[in-house]
Amino acid sequence: MSDPNKAENQLANALEKFGRRKQFVGLQYGYWVSLTSKARVNDLTWLENTLRDLEDPAKRDLVPSRTEQYEFIAPSDRFAPGEVRFTVGSGGGRPVADGRRVVAAACAVLARPGYADVSKKLKEFGGPERHAVLTVDSENDPVFEWLRNATPDGVDQLPPPQLDPEITHLWITPRWLPALTLHWDPVTGWRGAEWEWVHVSEVLNTWNDPECTEAHEPY
Repeated sequence: MSDPNKAENQLANALEKFGRRKQFVGLQYGYWVSLTSKARVNDLTWLENTLRDLEDPAKRDLVPSRTEQYEFIAPSDRFAPGEVRFTVGSGGGRPVADGRRVVAAACAVLARPGYADVSKKLKEFGGPERHAVLTVDSENDPVFEWLRNATPDGVDQLPPPQLDPEITHLWITPRWLPALTLHWDPVTGWRGAEWEWVHVSEVLNTWNDPECTEAHEPY
């Protein structure tokens, strides 16, 4: 029978030898990485490639949230670009995801084939402003838990979303309130505010949207 504590102790000892921090040149963000006992720490080329894929819009959706080598990878505003700090196993204390990851997760949902009708409907509807509203739930993706405690301060520094050209404006709002709603406008960028109206679903039901016949899969 394997001893998980022994395996984690061996990993911790290996990190003491090779270092609990690494610097990868050319990355845009810093990261927390929680390693598993199966992680290869004597050669972190695999991790560097994973982080570069996370920052590549064409590849980030293919990066798994968990593998046999890491429990999670989370960006951190407190670290310098390219700075990576390690924790061991799930007991290392998972940091709360930041706003950048919320934006990336929302765009990943809209990029799924099952949501292709969103852009199609907006194209058919036309007009200079074509708004997509994504109602998110942290029970489906814990990344969106960030919205429960976030404030409008600093959201203008979030990166622009990677969207289909037919989507000109994006709203990201939690299913359960109170929480922060994010709104992206191509001119003013990101803004954040608490939802001021009745429940989100009630507001959306009053919108004169084209009828949708797609059965969207939960994100």
